[in-house]
Amino acid sequence: MMRIRNLIILSILFFVFQVSGKNFPDFWFEHITIADGLSQNYITDIKQDKDRLIWIGTKNGLNKYDGYEMTIYNHIQNDSTSIPNNYISYIYQDSKDNLWIGTNTGLCKYIPEKNCFEQFNFGTTDSPHSNYNISSLFEDKNNILWIGTEEGCLISFDLNTEGVKIYRASQGIKAIEQDKSSLLIGGRNKGIMHFDPIEEAFYQTAIDSTFNSETVTTIATDPKGDFWIGTQSHGIYLYGKNLNKLSGQTILDIHFYKDSFALLGTEEDGLACYNIDTDEFQYINNTHENVNLNSEGITSLYIDTTQTIWIGTINGGINKFDPNRNRFVHLSLSPKYNTPSTIHCVFALETLDNKSILAGLNTKGVYSLNSKTYEIDNTAINRIAPQLSETTINTILKDSRGLLWLGTYKKSLIISGPRNLTEPIKKLIKKSLSPSSSIKYLYEDSQCRIWIGTDNSGLFCYDPKLHTLPGNTKELKKYIYPDLITSVIEDDNHQLWVATNCGLYLYDPEEDSFTRNFLANQEQPYSLANTIIPICPIQDTLWLGTRQGLIKYSHKEQKHRIFQVEDGLPSESIKGLLYDEPNNKLWISTDRGLSCLNLSSYQFINFGLKDGIVGTEFNDMSFEKGTDGTFFFGCVDGIYCFRPDQIKMNPYAPGVIITHYRLYDDSPQNKTNGDISRIPVPSNKEITIPFKQSIFSIDFIALNYTNTPKNQYAYKLENYDNNWHYVGTQHMATYTNLNPGTYLFRVKASNNDGVWNEKGASLKITILPPWWRTTWAYFIYTIIIGGIIFISIRIYTNRLKIQNQLNREQFERAQLEKLNQLKSQFFSNITHEFRTPLTLIISPLEAISNTKGRVSLRENYLTTIKNNAYKLLDLVNRLLDFSKVESGCFTFNPINIDIISSIKHGVAYFQPLAGEKNITLIFHADKENFVCSIDPNIIEKILYNLISNAIKYTPENGTVEVCVTLEKGNLLSLSVKDTGKGIPVNKQKLIFDRFYQLEGDIPNGTGIGLSLVKSLVELHHGSIDMESEVNKGTIFTIHIPYKDATTNETIIIPTSEKNNQPNKEKDRAYLTKMLNEQDIQETNSSSPTILIAEDNHDLREFIKSILNNKYNVIEAENGAIALDIARKDSPDIIISDILMPEMDGKQLCVQIKQDIQTCHIPFIMITALSSETDQIEGLTVGADDYITKPFNPEILKTKIKNVLKSRELISRRYATLSALEPEEFVTEDKDATFLLEIIEFIKANVSNPDLKVDDLSKNAGMSRSPFFKKLKNLTGKTPNDFIRDIRLNQAAKLLLKSDLNITEIAYQTGFTSPKYFRECFKKQFGESPSQYIENQKSLPGK
Repeated sequence: MMRIRNLIILSILFFVFQVSGKNFPDFWFEHITIADGLSQNYITDIKQDKDRLIWIGTKNGLNKYDGYEMTIYNHIQNDSTSIPNNYISYIYQDSKDNLWIGTNTGLCKYIPEKNCFEQFNFGTTDSPHSNYNISSLFEDKNNILWIGTEEGCLISFDLNTEGVKIYRASQGIKAIEQDKSSLLIGGRNKGIMHFDPIEEAFYQTAIDSTFNSETVTTIATDPKGDFWIGTQSHGIYLYGKNLNKLSGQTILDIHFYKDSFALLGTEEDGLACYNIDTDEFQYINNTHENVNLNSEGITSLYIDTTQTIWIGTINGGINKFDPNRNRFVHLSLSPKYNTPSTIHCVFALETLDNKSILAGLNTKGVYSLNSKTYEIDNTAINRIAPQLSETTINTILKDSRGLLWLGTYKKSLIISGPRNLTEPIKKLIKKSLSPSSSIKYLYEDSQCRIWIGTDNSGLFCYDPKLHTLPGNTKELKKYIYPDLITSVIEDDNHQLWVATNCGLYLYDPEEDSFTRNFLANQEQPYSLANTIIPICPIQDTLWLGTRQGLIKYSHKEQKHRIFQVEDGLPSESIKGLLYDEPNNKLWISTDRGLSCLNLSSYQFINFGLKDGIVGTEFNDMSFEKGTDGTFFFGCVDGIYCFRPDQIKMNPYAPGVIITHYRLYDDSPQNKTNGDISRIPVPSNKEITIPFKQSIFSIDFIALNYTNTPKNQYAYKLENYDNNWHYVGTQHMATYTNLNPGTYLFRVKASNNDGVWNEKGASLKITILPPWWRTTWAYFIYTIIIGGIIFISIRIYTNRLKIQNQLNREQFERAQLEKLNQLKSQFFSNITHEFRTPLTLIISPLEAISNTKGRVSLRENYLTTIKNNAYKLLDLVNRLLDFSKVESGCFTFNPINIDIISSIKHGVAYFQPLAGEKNITLIFHADKENFVCSIDPNIIEKILYNLISNAIKYTPENGTVEVCVTLEKGNLLSLSVKDTGKGIPVNKQKLIFDRFYQLEGDIPNGTGIGLSLVKSLVELHHGSIDMESEVNKGTIFTIHIPYKDATTNETIIIPTSEKNNQPNKEKDRAYLTKMLNEQDIQETNSSSPTILIAEDNHDLREFIKSILNNKYNVIEAENGAIALDIARKDSPDIIISDILMPEMDGKQLCVQIKQDIQTCHIPFIMITALSSETDQIEGLTVGADDYITKPFNPEILKTKIKNVLKSRELISRRYATLSALEPEEFVTEDKDATFLLEIIEFIKANVSNPDLKVDDLSKNAGMSRSPFFKKLKNLTGKTPNDFIRDIRLNQAAKLLLKSDLNITEIAYQTGFTSPKYFRECFKKQFGESPSQYIENQKSLPGK
């Protein structure tokens, strides 16, 4: 890479040196003076440090330059951290990157961490405070810094140990270099000498002695290792060789470039360049007109890392030659002192020959420009066309025959050349073109035809072979208006393209016509995107410049791509295009400067004011490529020219440093100050910022000294920014109110040509928290919070203890209440269980006492009494068993017994009960007989409860299966399986709790059965398991241990009957016999119908037996069946129990009273629930009466009789409604409302003789039969009689209130015969219609 850089710089310098005497302004210096911040213009030394900062020594201060600003360091009295003196004599950077500053009163070292200096005092015992005038510095290969002074001292300073030794020389030391194992020293007045560090002695060689009369100013070592000696007044010497050049010149500095060039700074003749290979000198000074070196006294030379040459001068400051800076030459074409009237706007450029270029100007005709010397001839127009000296020239063309064509603004076309050639053409022009036409563009194609584009007259073509000048506007006019032709060009395939203000056109030579080939904006043909100015064909691609960007157009593929400002263009108004074929780049002129497009990467590089292009606005079609490859672009004030191969990309990525940070105080006291400090960034690249100053800025720079203002920057604050901020040329970042924490600020930069240093620089930033967020604050907070938590925990613990105690008490209270509720429910259920048998004992006794002579009936009643007495006894025994188990008094008495037979007989006992519900009861045992020692009483009670529950909860046609197996370990396994409704999973754990009953269970029962079973199983040292699945059934399995039968005990074999319980099958036969033998009186169809809803079969049969002689009785075993019967048969009265399965009595009553078909039916409740609350609740839901068990049959008969009688009175009341208007009767009673709606319907249709019962039932929303019964029950009349009564009542009103005669009224009220009407009327009112009228009118008040 370094070799490539060196070759680039060498070629540039060689070109500079070769042409500088030929008035070619390629060598151009930038000046840095006190106007730019330098402390003084007398430069003593220049160096670049490790950070690429430029250090400049002057006679009045030290300067640090970063490309943007100059930092000046001066001596401060009594400040040891400042420089010793303002006279800077020497600057040197050692191998450890330390920067040493020599002054005329001592030496110091720069401390970048503190941005200050460390002074060194090399005094001796004889002179402890000696201050030396430092004249030279040099580090040898042993890390010894050698210091030469004007006083003749050579000081050895060990960079590792800081050891100091001072040696006295015979002359002031001006220069030091390494010569093998010794030092080569140049001095004042006595020339050259050596110093041996080992012997610590000065000596002279024979060669040294030849310089005894010289004052050596500098020594430099070339790449070959030869020493070049610069002297005062005798030029330069090559040490040890017979070479002396520039004798008489004072050489102040020597710098080598590559192997062939030595740059020499002279005291009076500027910069000299010596070509070692050719032994030639070239001076660069003000003797050359276009060299802008501002001082010819060169004191120091330095080439930095980007090969920029820094030249320190006497009183001229810094002269900087930057080979990376692009050199655009501006030719203003105007006198030295311009005024607005002398600005030369160039519209056209055309190459005349190898040396001359013609420029067409605005209102100034044509100038001639020497393309080699850039000399301007403004008299060219006088030789070409004197009449155009004050004319605007739009376009110029020199054709292949040597004729010169000039297109003007409103002065038509001018041609210059031999008369014999031009005169015929002029005639054609005069004939075809208007004298005031404006010519926009001229072009000669490969067939030597001249194409003439005009401003508003279309396109013309001069054919020299045919000598014709036809206009081709006929085809174009249908596309173009006005006829504006901007340019014409022929590509490599000899296709002719025409650019216009509305697209691109292609010429067809066979048809001699044009077709539109491309239009960027199809919707708006005259948009700026379709105004094409220049065309540049490159291979098969056309590059089109428009008013809205640059277009790459592939006419074969009919594809295009538009480049605009967002793609990198400086402007979208394209003026001219020139192709740099060797570098494959397209140069573009715009109204905002030049741009170069790399056709390989499609990246733009823009050049404007910062690149020396002062007039950035260029003109349409004003461009030309010279014969030597120089590009010319015409602008509003002259011409810019350059060689494309000299416009190089700056390849050096800049160094990036963060220089300072600024802290701001936004408190009210500092609103006016704002920026309170600008602090250098420490060397460790870490800064800490107080919380109250968390508004801060960071300054950073890119160390690129080539066109520094074009450096680009991007920054990012990690832990805060998600993306990079690309901020252009801004080199400062500001952040406000950051949260406390640690951040990493990163910045990267590019040079003037967009080459980025991606690594960049970074700075660690710590924002301190406020005092209330410091470690100590958090420690205190922790203690406080810990104390609060501790106290809170104590309080919480105490409260929790109290709360737990309260919860425990509440839980115990709730459990107690729950137990009380369960007990209440238990006692309520057991009361019900007691009351039902008692009812069937007491009520038959009452019936017996009232029965005379009917022996069979009394016997049946006695059987019922006996059965229910046994049932009551069974309930009492179960309660006693439960009480014994609870109190621990139930004894375990095992005996020898055939357990299989015992269980089998127990199962057989339940066969009749299972048969009533068509339930299949199955028994299985793995043995026929098995005698063991076991408690049969416990087994019997367990079996009784499990089988009775299974039958109770198994629906009709279900199955109950009892299995007995003998398992290992003397275990008896007894399982009872049913196909009932099952038990939900979440309720299975509660099923063995005492008094617990599932929601929706059959209401009779005590809730102690399974609890008793579990207790009995555990009493027998066994276990019980349950498996259940909803709607599939339940299996209870018990495992009870047994002992083998002992031989000395009696073995009990169960018999078929038990002495302590009734034989239910026998009793059931008695009951059936009783029912069959009852002396039931025949009832006729006119007897009232009573529906009995009772789940207890015996009680239901008893009630039926006492009512059967006077009423038609219908039975239902639960509320759901009763509801269906009531809706179907509409009974006269309903008697219902409350606690029933599927639907209880209360739900049944609600359904009956809410249904319009049944709401009239009286409802009597008979129940064991005798509390006042239960009675009130029963009456509230709509019951007409409430009877508690046990009851007196005569009371029941009497209440039924009274209810029916009350219903008859209500029917009479309803019958009177037929005489009322519906609006005269207001009621909320459903039956009254029902009747009023029927009456209103009949009155609305009273004149309809075909009104029938079906019409009324349909209007009421009921079927015929229920409607008939309901209306008969409410009114005591059939529907037809009811209709006739309404008709007659309406007729009676009409007889009194209308003027109609009797016949008309008969027909009006729906009677088809007046005779039949009179008969019905007389039957209803006891008199004929005419008599009715007379009698009513004769009444008082009528």
